[in-house]
Amino acid sequence: MRLFRKLSREDEWVSLSDIMTSLMLVFLFIAVYFIVSTKDIIEFPKVFQRNEVLLHSELNKVLKNNLSKWGADLDTTGLVRFNNSQFIQFDTGSSDLSPQFKSVIDEFFKNYLTVVMKPEIEKNIKEIYIEGHTSTYWSRNSSKQESYIANMNLSQARAQSTLVYLLSSSSLSVDQKKWLSQKVRAIGYSSSKPLNNIGEPLKIGESENPSKSQRVDIRVVTTTEEQIRKLANDHFKNDGSI
Repeated sequence: MRLFRKLSREDEWVSLSDIMTSLMLVFLFIAVYFIVSTKDIIEFPKVFQRNEVLLHSELNKVLKNNLSKWGADLDTTGLVRFNNSQFIQFDTGSSDLSPQFKSVIDEFFKNYLTVVMKPEIEKNIKEIYIEGHTSTYWSRNSSKQESYIANMNLSQARAQSTLVYLLSSSSLSVDQKKWLSQKVRAIGYSSSKPLNNIGEPLKIGESENPSKSQRVDIRVVTTTEEQIRKLANDHFKNDGSI
């Protein structure tokens, strides 16, 4: 019974982990607010703005003319979401990339890597996540918990299949594949982030679009937190506090 109760909360964990990460950064801001100078405080939000604005600006320059063709969207944080209903990324229950999606991924990453491998961009990148997602459905007779667990395995397999395909793709150079193996991680989110009919995160009262939910997203994780900690540590050293 205890194991069942634990599994019943699995679908809450990913979203809670995202919330806790955000809260951690908020509390970090609050903590340093009381111990550093006004000049230093002004630098902290600049770190966020500088990293995200530069990343989005450079990606947009290179990708904008082809995003529609690829069935992708680029948001202000640098997240790329493939949610085009004109072609299927994965068949229901499958982790195999469709031929159309293979073609899209090849062309997309050739362009994407020209941006993220730039020294001025790369220095602010901690990791890049290929995020696998599924719809909330599994089989008619499956419980919510059983569906989530099955979809967790499927979403992880989809993310891994995408990364494995890229590492074996003839469209990328040896150096690009080496960079991918060092920076890119494959992560499965199960059905925790379903999409609606226009490819946006599902809100209460909306209907899920299963074909759009079955997807991969490309997310950049920056070194922002490390940069903020360095600013705080530098202040302490200059102030003689440590």
